[in-house]
Amino acid sequence: MSRTTTKAAIYLRISRDLTKRGEAIERQREDCETTCAVKGWEIVGEYIDRSISAYSGKTRPEYERMIADYKAGKFDVIVAWKLDRLTRSTKGFADMLDELREQKLRICTSDLGDVDLSKSDARFTTNILVNVAQFESDRKSERSKRANLQRAKHGYIKPGTRCFGYDGNFNVVEKEAEVVRAIYAQYLKGSSMNAISKAIAGETGPNLPKMPVSEAPSVIFAREKNKPVPNHKWTLAITQTILRNPKYAGYIAYVPTINGKCQSPAKNWADYIVRDESGKPVKAAWDAIVDADTWWAVQRKRDRNRYRKDGSPIDRAGNARKHFGAGVYRCGICGGPMHSGDTSYRCDGHVNRTRDKVDEYVLAVIRARLSRDDLSDLLAKSDDPRLAEISAELQKARGEIERARHDYKSRLIDGALYKEIRDEQDSIIEGLEAERLSLLPDNPATGVINAEDPVAAFGAITDPGQIAEIINFFCKVTLMPHKQGRRTTPESLREDVIIEWK
Repeated sequence: MSRTTTKAAIYLRISRDLTKRGEAIERQREDCETTCAVKGWEIVGEYIDRSISAYSGKTRPEYERMIADYKAGKFDVIVAWKLDRLTRSTKGFADMLDELREQKLRICTSDLGDVDLSKSDARFTTNILVNVAQFESDRKSERSKRANLQRAKHGYIKPGTRCFGYDGNFNVVEKEAEVVRAIYAQYLKGSSMNAISKAIAGETGPNLPKMPVSEAPSVIFAREKNKPVPNHKWTLAITQTILRNPKYAGYIAYVPTINGKCQSPAKNWADYIVRDESGKPVKAAWDAIVDADTWWAVQRKRDRNRYRKDGSPIDRAGNARKHFGAGVYRCGICGGPMHSGDTSYRCDGHVNRTRDKVDEYVLAVIRARLSRDDLSDLLAKSDDPRLAEISAELQKARGEIERARHDYKSRLIDGALYKEIRDEQDSIIEGLEAERLSLLPDNPATGVINAEDPVAAFGAITDPGQIAEIINFFCKVTLMPHKQGRRTTPESLREDVIIEWK
């Protein structure tokens, strides 16, 4: 009488394959093959999950395929090196039993032996071992989190995926750092994040600021690791992340996990900055790319766009401002806010004006105001003595550039030295301008007013919400009803669009 050969499938898994040589997988395979050989089982399948945890809850493609094949009757027993290769959580074990409740689940591991999980005593013993495995995972996780927090409080973090602007050991990558500094400086000058992102991606145009061009971080990192280079460009999301990341100011952020999941700090990085016993931020062991004052000035500016005046958060999902006059322009009949229609601003029953013509006129008036010599008088004053020092240092830096330009024209220095002097002084000027902005009371037009060319800085803004804030800072705009039978001309707009300066 012939005996049916038991068909076995081998499951191999490693959570993190740092060497990429597959040595741990090979060791598991050898032990599993030995087990099958000793028992006389025929190996009919092999399933391998690399760099995937059995505890995190992430999908394990090969594990899922193995379970499906077991249900289809392709083999009789699952062989793994140890039980924790199959599962390290009680939920995972329960899910596996539930998934295969119609089959007589049979597994074989070095720590458990050959067990038939259709039997209650086998399930009881296995469940104890699964609980022990989960306990070990939980305890290891707690130790790791505590070590990470302790390391952060001493100014260090565990190296991981590198941050744009730094290498893997947190040494400054100067070419990338120049991009980071330019992002912070241009944002404080009044450029929108969208315009900044387009300029870094290589786009040009009259409304885009002058920025260093850069590949997307994902492209740079992939090339460094000799991986396939994705077809990615610099995006708005990259700029937004850089403007929030406290690493650039030399701060350390520690983001806790809740229910096993790491929280997303994208909008509130400042809340996760590690602080000492006195409440002051812990300074990191690496060099900052932007100074702390600049970083905090950017956070204040970005936060103004997240909350209303009463402190309540603004929900922007599907509700982004499309037209800067909506809610800013006032009705000349009732005084209420104008609403935006398909092509017009309207206050039902009172006023209905063509949107493009009104916007064009208002922007022209604002540009004319920005071109006046007394523009700086609009800034709120500060009695900080550092402002006078900054003004003197700015004058000195601009003088250095002018002297270098004169020496270059007089052929006293060559073009390379002139460029070196100019770039160095431009960097000093950008830092001083950012510091000056941080010392001045906040208002939405500060960056535009302080720009070297305020008209161009205002024209570079593409975000309707930011334009609305600046218009509202400068003036009150009231729209009167259009008189029937009269064409809309610049003269008629001067009568119908009433602008009162604040």
